[in-house]
Amino acid sequence: APARQGTSMGGSQGGAPTAQTGGASGRPEEGFSDASRVSRQELAAILSNETALSELLDPVAVDAYTLEKGIQLENMLVSCSYRGVECNVSDFQHVFTTFGNCYTFNANESLKVSQAGQGHGLEVKLDIESEEYIHGIDQSVGTRVLLHAKGEAPQTTVDSLGFAASPGATTLVGISSKLVTNLDAPYNKKGCRGNEYSDQLKYFPEYTLSNCLLECYADLSERICGCRAPFMPASENSTVCNPIQMFRCVDEVKSAIIQGTNATFDCTSNMACVQPCEYRSYSYVLSSAQYPSENSVKRPGLTVAQEQQLLTSRRKNHVHLSLYYEELNYERVEQVAAYDWLSLVSEIGGLAGILLGASLLTALEFLDFVMGRLGSAIFGNCSCCRRGHHDDRLRKTSFQGTVELATNWTMESKDV
Repeated sequence: APARQGTSMGGSQGGAPTAQTGGASGRPEEGFSDASRVSRQELAAILSNETALSELLDPVAVDAYTLEKGIQLENMLVSCSYRGVECNVSDFQHVFTTFGNCYTFNANESLKVSQAGQGHGLEVKLDIESEEYIHGIDQSVGTRVLLHAKGEAPQTTVDSLGFAASPGATTLVGISSKLVTNLDAPYNKKGCRGNEYSDQLKYFPEYTLSNCLLECYADLSERICGCRAPFMPASENSTVCNPIQMFRCVDEVKSAIIQGTNATFDCTSNMACVQPCEYRSYSYVLSSAQYPSENSVKRPGLTVAQEQQLLTSRRKNHVHLSLYYEELNYERVEQVAAYDWLSLVSEIGGLAGILLGASLLTALEFLDFVMGRLGSAIFGNCSCCRRGHHDDRLRKTSFQGTVELATNWTMESKDV
């Protein structure tokens, strides 16, 4: 198991960051497992013999072993303060993750933040006991920190989304909050899921993408492997995998889910795991400084060599974390339709006006013309005759009057 991994943290706007700390230390203590009492040569022989390996590891309960032999918060937490008030182990909640034991601070979000800036958040000092690390895939030393919202499971995201804090340094974490709103289908190909879909989840009260994917991972593991990993949500009849099942089956299921080449392991199709319609995310800005300083280890009665030894030990094992909000407001990111029905109608009207010279007034004039033509066709016979007879009589009278006037004027001119 990886050694001494991570501090996972979560919180929401106006709430305190939530902390989880952990990892399996792998320290060989007596009275728990034969695997902790064999020599390196004996272990190599066992690993080459599948039967002997099964006999050795089958009885091992991974969850109980990790809980007992993994990192213990009582041993790791040197000091803790929140908004200047001392906190302790009881303010943290244990949770299994892919890194083993982790611990969540402010899991129920009962603590709130009233001011921004350093000193108004969470500060912890951790002793990671680097001398007790075991050989593993990850050769780094330090803790892993994850910021997440309330109700979001950190079990499988702490390794992919968390950041690392190294010993011998003060890590300052300035947190910013963001509220994201997504559009449903057809604007998103697979749509989105709201809180009404929480009833579809068996193990979690709130719908998030990570919760849905974790449920899918757990269901596939139980169906294919016949067991579940310690960090997975459990049904009443589920059993915890032994180390061989974890290595040979559960890890293979995870790889198949990540690759997504087999439809059986496609959680986005089988479980409809898509982005929620609204969710809160956290971003952060990291900065660091060397910790502790040389003057901080000077003690009366200590020799220079002893002070140097104390400084070396603390820089090798102590992690100092300071988490705080940079500002108390949050950023809202909302998807809007780039092209909706109103845009379509407006564009059609605009194109019609440009290409045809058409407008609403033109359409009304055209309608008036059509109605006039229809009225003429239906009622035009009698009206046209009377109007035509009346017009001819007027024209004839006007012509005769003109001739008479002209004639009189001419005759009068001749008499003169």
